[in-house]
Amino acid sequence: MADQAKPEAEAWSFSADRPIPGRKDDRFQRASFADALVTQVLALPKNDSFVLGLVGAWGSGKTSILSMVEEAMAEHQDVAVLKFNPWLFSGTEQLAAHFFHEIAAQLHESTDKKLQEAGEKLMGYSEALSPLSAVPFIGKWAERVAGAVKASGEVLKRQGGALPTSVMSQRKAITQLLEEQGKRLLVIVDDLDRLPKADIRELFKLVRLTADFPNTTYLLAFDRPRVEAALGETEGEGRAYLEKILQVTFDVPVLREPDLAKFLLSEIQTAVGNRKHGPFDQAEWTNLFNLAVRPLFETPRDVRRYTNAIPVALSVIGDEIAIADVLAVEAVRSLVPDVWSKLYSSRDLLTASEERTFRAAHRAQQDQAQFEELLKAAGEHRSAIQQFLSRVFPPCRRFIDNHQFGANWLKQWRKARRLAHPDILQFYFEKSLPPELLQGQVVHDIYEKLGNEEALRAALASYDPTMVEHVLSRLEDYEDDFPASVVEPALVVVFEQYPRLREGRAGFADFGSSMAVTRIALRLLRRVKDEQEREAIARNVFGRLNTFSERYRLADLIARRDRTEERLVSPAVAGGLAEELQAQTVRATADALAGERDLLHLLQHVDDGSDAVPRLAKTWATNDRFFLRLLRSGLGDRTGFGLGNVAQKHEHTLAWEYLTDLLGEDLLVQRVDVLHAGRESMQLDERDAVALDTAVRYRAGWRPGRFIDDDDDEGVDEETPRERGMDSPEARAEKRLYGADTLLDLLGSVVPARRTVARDRIAYMVDNKVDVSEKVVGRLAEIAAFEDTSSEERVAAMDLVRRVGADRLLVAPLTRQWFTSGSITAEMSQRIAGLYHDHPDRAPQLLDALDRVALEGISAARVRDGILAVAYLFEHHAADLKDEISVRALKAVERFAGEEDLLAVIERAQKAHGGARS
Repeated sequence: MADQAKPEAEAWSFSADRPIPGRKDDRFQRASFADALVTQVLALPKNDSFVLGLVGAWGSGKTSILSMVEEAMAEHQDVAVLKFNPWLFSGTEQLAAHFFHEIAAQLHESTDKKLQEAGEKLMGYSEALSPLSAVPFIGKWAERVAGAVKASGEVLKRQGGALPTSVMSQRKAITQLLEEQGKRLLVIVDDLDRLPKADIRELFKLVRLTADFPNTTYLLAFDRPRVEAALGETEGEGRAYLEKILQVTFDVPVLREPDLAKFLLSEIQTAVGNRKHGPFDQAEWTNLFNLAVRPLFETPRDVRRYTNAIPVALSVIGDEIAIADVLAVEAVRSLVPDVWSKLYSSRDLLTASEERTFRAAHRAQQDQAQFEELLKAAGEHRSAIQQFLSRVFPPCRRFIDNHQFGANWLKQWRKARRLAHPDILQFYFEKSLPPELLQGQVVHDIYEKLGNEEALRAALASYDPTMVEHVLSRLEDYEDDFPASVVEPALVVVFEQYPRLREGRAGFADFGSSMAVTRIALRLLRRVKDEQEREAIARNVFGRLNTFSERYRLADLIARRDRTEERLVSPAVAGGLAEELQAQTVRATADALAGERDLLHLLQHVDDGSDAVPRLAKTWATNDRFFLRLLRSGLGDRTGFGLGNVAQKHEHTLAWEYLTDLLGEDLLVQRVDVLHAGRESMQLDERDAVALDTAVRYRAGWRPGRFIDDDDDEGVDEETPRERGMDSPEARAEKRLYGADTLLDLLGSVVPARRTVARDRIAYMVDNKVDVSEKVVGRLAEIAAFEDTSSEERVAAMDLVRRVGADRLLVAPLTRQWFTSGSITAEMSQRIAGLYHDHPDRAPQLLDALDRVALEGISAARVRDGILAVAYLFEHHAADLKDEISVRALKAVERFAGEEDLLAVIERAQKAHGGARS
């Protein structure tokens, strides 16, 4: 809409659907048709009476054509045009009186003496036919109408169908006057089809009664189906009645398609004007208009009804919905209300992205049936409504051409403010946004500020923390549009918001406010395609961030993707930032760290496995503010529902294991007791109090179960774990580096030295018969099977997993890589072969892998390893293997080696088993 001239919104007003006053306003080239009607009327014999019909549907323009006929007749002095609109009056008894008195009044107002005299005669004639009682009339004769006389129906009934002599005399006098005067009377009767059926019948009786006046022509305008239905009791009877009265009928010309389309577009443009509206996509609107909107319109009245609603819709919706969608759905609301009324109840169907779930498959048939109901409600507009649904609600295409739209389309639809997004469709029906949501245009304005650091900072500062989190989430919709130039300033401001945001989680599906920061930060960094440029931006942003927690979030984001296909920076850069963060942290004071939102996670991140961080932490922990923040930052939230309940239960947890590893149990318990005893003198906010209460529960021996349980506190005593016979503080201090959380953090570090420390500690635990957490063993197995990990680390991880006795975790993933991956070194290959030496029962997995190997893609060294592994299985375990496995093993050797190697294997196998097998 923006590319066309727009009048001022205030200058537009509702259209009253008035007919045009004359041919200068003719927009549908119907003036020539009106001229043809005039020519036909003028050609009629003067001394005769005729009844003509102008036939057309409601809203087709009959009244406008009559206006142009009247305008053209004004140029002919020998024609007097009289008009009667029966819709202004009601009741069959009054209709006759109104008809004659209105015609009489208009005749008397003529400058022609004979017409004035005919008017007086006609007035007396009408008084003899119909009753009158204080009804207002148009014209100078209004004051003459008074009293009441018997209705024509009653007169006719009493006289057996014959009119009184006085009436006959008056009729004769009127006829003589009309013959003597030289003018033709053209009586135009409009809006016949708006009358009740009884009034339609009465009016046609009047026309029939007076149709034989000389020099008189009636031009009746009406909708044929409605009038025929009123005039006849049975099908065809009404048409036959019309044919007896009308000498000629003229059909309103069908509107030319280009004219109606042009009129519709012009009226839409006027209605929209310069009002605020959502994004405008010219191509989308062109398709929607021609395929879905334009086919719904048949008459100018349809256009008026539709365009009258547009300003109201836009004033409420504003710029929150794409204008093309608004115009299309409002057209359906105005012209196909049966479809529109079903849209709200079908909103899940209209906005659902592709699901690959059992529920989705089960629901598909129901959805198809619901979609067919929408099309059925469209009636004759089925084709246009199908186009409307497929273009305004693209998910509906799955029912039309099996085109699916995944969940990733939702952010595009929300960014474009399309009704296909469930939030936008909900807004359309409710006409208001929830208070926790921002308008799409506001989000777009913030997106425009991404490259202007000060403007972006000021914009976000104007919103409360909850709204800032919402803004960061909504900015993800613009991911594909972020220019690389905005990344650095935007990242600085985004990470600055983190200390403001809420702490904790609101429910099961809530991952915390940190997710809003890291998600948008990741999407910004992705837009910088050059790795060196991305690394420079990461270093610059890291240096400009104000708090350790902000730097930790950036370093953690980079570290988590350092060893994946989505690597953001090189290992050297990621490791360098991690080491820099560690150095900054260990140099900080307790007071400086006491204000860090992510204090506990920060210490975990910089803990390199040495005694540096624990030693400092024990010193820092004597500071009440530091210790309270340590508890608070380690506070976790989990939620759940009891069986059969709808109320959500909420429970807090604490990273007690790491706190114990970090501070030692005695110091941890002592500090909890001190703070708990002195809490009355401390100014604790709500989350501080929750953190301290949770620490007291842990100190008393409580631990969270697998599920939230109403009886968690039962059986809790005041003894510490040590008092219940657990390890001494000295023993726990010796093992402090072996906690699962610490080991996992070290194994995931981007600093190679920290990963080495973790492996050394795990080896120490194995040697000293200390249990290794299943989570740690599982992480080692992932490292062993992770192709981007260095060969040395993979071999070391494999050895640790085998020492723990968890070989089963390695066989399947490593076998898949053995013969196909170029990252498998000779040392790793020998380790994998050793797995089958120790676990011959896994032979089918090895043989399956060999069957899938392409001979031309395997190296000679790998062939040798494969032959050795299979030969070993066959030679040493053939008696224990099923015949099928034995045959497959021989075929594998034959496939990768020559006949000579095959015979040698068989010979060794025969010797090993005393010739039992051949």
